[in-house]
Amino acid sequence: MLIYLISSLFRVVELAILIECILSWFIHDRNNTFMAILQSFTEPILRPFRYIQERFIGNLPIDISPIFALVALDILKPIVIRLIIGVGLI
Repeated sequence: MLIYLISSLFRVVELAILIECILSWFIHDRNNTFMAILQSFTEPILRPFRYIQERFIGNLPIDISPIFALVALDILKPIVIRLIIGVGLI
């Protein structure tokens, strides 16, 4: 049950990042409530990757931090699940 919950949480975060990426191409209104809520959820996750992108490939014309974040989440998910199994929380 706990593993399912953790997997679902990772999936929600991944979907939120993907939805924000897609909608950012179409919704440019900074006062849009849905985008503001979505960005308040995803920005803490994307901010470190944006910093890395600006630091190492600063003059890139597109924001690839969501790609970095999704890869990191894919790496982190099995690690977290194995830690939960190893600690015996399930």
